[in-house]
Amino acid sequence: TLLKSVSLGYNQFYSEELAVKAKRGHRENAINGKTLGGHLPFGYKKDGDRYVIDEREGPIAQEAFHLYGERSCSIKSIVEKFAREGKTRNDGRAITHCCLEKKYIGVLKCEGARNENAMPPLVSKELFNLCQKKRTKRKHKNFKLKGKEEYYLSGKVYCSSCGEQYLGESGTGH
Repeated sequence: TLLKSVSLGYNQFYSEELAVKAKRGHRENAINGKTLGGHLPFGYKKDGDRYVIDEREGPIAQEAFHLYGERSCSIKSIVEKFAREGKTRNDGRAITHCCLEKKYIGVLKCEGARNENAMPPLVSKELFNLCQKKRTKRKHKNFKLKGKEEYYLSGKVYCSSCGEQYLGESGTGH
């Protein structure tokens, strides 16, 4: 039993040390603008250990941003449009939603590290910010309908400094 306890303790230590090393590796890759592994962001492919714009998916991602930001199409209507046109991801999967992430303006973040020029941008910062603003507004549009409680001022009271809506929320968790 003593040997078993020592073995379990060593295995726990090894597992925790490995997690720290993996996080450090991801952070260093983000700082150096290298790929982080896992699934590739929509619109990008790998060229060695760097992200580059995919010739097939890149224009579809750009179109999604233009439709959402400049033409005010909903994400659902964009997805339906792409399905009607037969546009899919490179691996054949359907385009289910457009991830409006900072990667699309060239920013790569991981484990607290941030690299502003890690990837080639797919869209301009102005278009990205416009999409983010619209996404935030739509996200909170029907907030008062989501909870069991009714908050009469949700969506009607605005912050004087940033202009965002105040929303009512309650909970019993920690």
